[in-house]
Amino acid sequence: MSGIFHHIACPWRWDELGPSYFTGVVAILGETITLVDAGTVDSPERAIMPFLKKIGRKASDVSDIVLTHGHGDHFDGIPGLLKVSRPTIRVHELDKPKVEDLAERMGFSPSIIESFTDKQVLRLSGRRLRVIHTPGHSEGSICLLDEDLLIGVSGDSIQGRGKGRPLIFHSSSAYEASMNRLLEEPIEVLMLGHPFPPYEKPVLKEDEPKSFIHESLEAIRELRTKVIEVAEGRKEPFGIEDAMASFPDLREPTVRCLLNELTKKGQTGSRRGRSEEDPLGAKDLGFSRRMKKKRGPAVPLPGTLVHPHLTDLLWTLLCPDSRARPGGSSPHAVDGILDADHLEERRFA
Repeated sequence: MSGIFHHIACPWRWDELGPSYFTGVVAILGETITLVDAGTVDSPERAIMPFLKKIGRKASDVSDIVLTHGHGDHFDGIPGLLKVSRPTIRVHELDKPKVEDLAERMGFSPSIIESFTDKQVLRLSGRRLRVIHTPGHSEGSICLLDEDLLIGVSGDSIQGRGKGRPLIFHSSSAYEASMNRLLEEPIEVLMLGHPFPPYEKPVLKEDEPKSFIHESLEAIRELRTKVIEVAEGRKEPFGIEDAMASFPDLREPTVRCLLNELTKKGQTGSRRGRSEEDPLGAKDLGFSRRMKKKRGPAVPLPGTLVHPHLTDLLWTLLCPDSRARPGGSSPHAVDGILDADHLEERRFA
């Protein structure tokens, strides 16, 4: 792209999602090379270094790695790159602790990690890259914009619409605000972190970036409306068939973010069946034990309003292709949808 920006589609999760699924790394070529994200553990050997060799560049030319956010599928490739180069790792200050945790686990020095903030301009590989803080998917998610070339790199900040998207770990309201902000940016080319729907390709051009951002904005608004309607409109348990028909694509972290924010505003129904210790009424559903084990307290916002059967509803939504119940097993535990690492934002996008 422009001879300067190159999207590297690093293969990821072939067995589960097919050979076309990728985690995106962007190489910015100058006298030195800046990588935006580092991919998964095998991305350096499998995709990044072969790309650099193909274009006649050395891996040792990599001077900087800028992370769009602190999730494993975007930074687990750092240790592999450190074997062949000595880059500075740059990340938004709010996601820096996650990268420092990686350094501790993988045994590299945290002194090579530097943080940046919103609106900061990074001068790397001969380019001026403006940081746009776009929280939602994670607290420290960012986009980068080359204001001369009008090329944006978004990582997972813009999730698209459909097929389980958006996937939000931090805040649905922050995500919505980020989409509104990005609609005002002059982005003509957008490089993505995954093949997000509806376009499902690595690079968007011309009218596609704005359309994609708009679809992402509408997706979170639509999900919020649906959750409110179900929570406020149901007085009896909601069956599996109804749940699957109403919300076939909801993802657990996104739902949790929505519920936390909606309950804080008192928009999710009555208090029936709840106590101060168990505001979700989870004990009546045999659910509180698992919640406490994997997710901390049953509800992080004491005294909030939520329908007593909504927790049960959400469990059925999150495992639509299994009959897994609390205490049982689910195929989703394999791909990270329900495992503890996923819920702690460490592994998957």
